[in-house]
Amino acid sequence: MTSGVLGEVIDRLAKEQHERGCRLVDMLSREATLVSEIASMREQVKLARQEAHAGRKALDTQWLRRINYAIIMAKKELAGLRVDRGLAQFQQKEERRRLTLLTQLSEQALFMRHAKRLLPRKAYEEIRTAVCSEVTVAIALTPEQMLDDCT
Repeated sequence: MTSGVLGEVIDRLAKEQHERGCRLVDMLSREATLVSEIASMREQVKLARQEAHAGRKALDTQWLRRINYAIIMAKKELAGLRVDRGLAQFQQKEERRRLTLLTQLSEQALFMRHAKRLLPRKAYEEIRTAVCSEVTVAIALTPEQMLDDCT
């Protein structure tokens, strides 16, 4: 895609974002499965109670305990999964924002390379100073992403 340290960072972030998106889809799928399983178990309990109330079958209390326990465990797993999904969605949103900022930074660096050739030195230095100050305000880079020059 792009070259240089910034390009490597952008490529790595894009790959991580894709992997996080795949994990998010898996979480949503598991969440839908759990909701379906819980609804099915509740329906089984409802049907068993109706049959017991009508006198057709005796209610198996051991089975009822097991299925109620299974419902509780599925709901507990579902709650944990929803928390994890919310965190993953937040992280994905932050990574997307960060990737956008780094892409803008890369575009600014490309512009600065062209400007260096085309503009007088004084005008170039003014633009370079403005871009560098904007970059430091826009995103706080980690030490591995720090660049000596913003170009």
